[in-house]
Amino acid sequence: MGNKFVGLIDFDTCSPGTRLWDISYTVYRFIPLYPNENIEKYIEISPFSIEDMIQRLNLFLNAYDENNNKFQYSLLNVIEKLIERLKALADWSIDFAKKNNKHNLIEHANMYLSHCEWLNKFKTLL
Repeated sequence: MGNKFVGLIDFDTCSPGTRLWDISYTVYRFIPLYPNENIEKYIEISPFSIEDMIQRLNLFLNAYDENNNKFQYSLLNVIEKLIERLKALADWSIDFAKKNNKHNLIEHANMYLSHCEWLNKFKTLL
């Protein structure tokens, strides 16, 4: 394989899912595809402009599909799946926090939900 990156394994909240489910979270963390301003509100922010995030997202998806129609996903489908994924992660975080007295996870859940709001605005720019 030489110096070519071929994969990444992340076992955090590991569970079965679709390719799109995994791709959506990957772009969320590695583009990174979240708000780029107002850290007080959003807690985690991207260092990139909206235009750069869109360009990085396009580059990622083009590299992922390698011209195979079976693996092509639209920007809008990825964003919509990401919103679904973040809502599920927020729900899981709240449930886990309550059951295990891990109240700091509530902050994470609130961040995911605020990022969902931002993503709903972001997808109108596509």
